[in-house]
Amino acid sequence: VIATYGAAKIMDKFPRKVLLISSALGMFLACIGITIALDKDLVDLPGGEDTYSTIALLSTGLYVTMFELGLGPIPWLISSEMFDVKNVATAQSIASQMNWICNFLVGMGFPYLQSALGGLTFVPFAMVLLFFTAFVFFYVPETRGRNSEEVLEMTMTASERRERKKKLHDTMLSSGESLGDVGPANKLGRPYGSFGELKRRTSSRLKIRKQESFADIFIPEKCD
Repeated sequence: VIATYGAAKIMDKFPRKVLLISSALGMFLACIGITIALDKDLVDLPGGEDTYSTIALLSTGLYVTMFELGLGPIPWLISSEMFDVKNVATAQSIASQMNWICNFLVGMGFPYLQSALGGLTFVPFAMVLLFFTAFVFFYVPETRGRNSEEVLEMTMTASERRERKKKLHDTMLSSGESLGDVGPANKLGRPYGSFGELKRRTSSRLKIRKQESFADIFIPEKCD
């Protein structure tokens, strides 16, 4: 409960990737501690059973705490930041389904894993956490402070960026707006001409044109 409260406090103060990687590495260390406590032949520690029991207790607490600080809440948050509004519901539904499927598989398979590996039961979980850390580091975009268009731009190749920017450029020109008045940066310090900025400017211009067309049709001209 305390860790969940802490996650709510720090979630917007640190980058998403930092929280995810820190959480996964903390859980990895906890898995190592639990493995040492379960398989006493791996490491000979002074103090006997009391020492191993203390390590098991502290490792379990560390595992739960680190999960609540990163891997627990961040995936639900980051999914809404990586997709635009029309695709968020679908993306979160798929993520939720996969989450429960994996929970079911872990719950059903854990007894068989325990009977096969004994004290090394948590080693596969530790390996998955290492893989997850590498995956987040290399492939997951940082979404904090960015909108869905900026995140999409980060995941594109250079050729895809050029092609998408060209399409938005052509759309703006067809709507009657020139790009000649675009300055080096907007008031937020972000450069104009990015996908998100171009799309916002294009959508705004097209919306105004639609409103003008609507007014021309349905609002009669004043008589002299």
